[in-house]
Amino acid sequence: MKQTKLGRSFYAIGGNENAAISAGINVKRNKMLAYIINGVLVGIAGITYVVRVNSGVVNGAQSYEFDAMTATIVGGTSFSGGVSSPIGTILGALLVGFLSNIMNLIGVNSYLQQFIRGFIIALAVVWDIHSKETKSYKKGRE
Repeated sequence: MKQTKLGRSFYAIGGNENAAISAGINVKRNKMLAYIINGVLVGIAGITYVVRVNSGVVNGAQSYEFDAMTATIVGGTSFSGGVSSPIGTILGALLVGFLSNIMNLIGVNSYLQQFIRGFIIALAVVWDIHSKETKSYKKGRE
């Protein structure tokens, strides 16, 4: 994301759309590209899911959005924006998948699993807020 013009444009648009327009970035085109890339990846994910479960169930992937959000937050993406990393998100997805697998193997109730994931998100958000406050405090003291 940081090494390509398109990736830097996505960061700029996500950080401040008006500033990106002022910097000469074609916001409409880049947003359209982002939606196209997202659509292609969602299509690939849908095909992968259908192959995996051997049927096309309409609500078969229900609650996967919660897993995706958990993986993204655990991977280091800030809720307040401006900080993210594809590698961090992949590592977060691996960690969340690992935890889900462990909880399934030891027989943890699905409702308790959702509670644990929510608790992990809450911890990640508190950590994010704390680290930002610590950084701003250190900047103020310099």
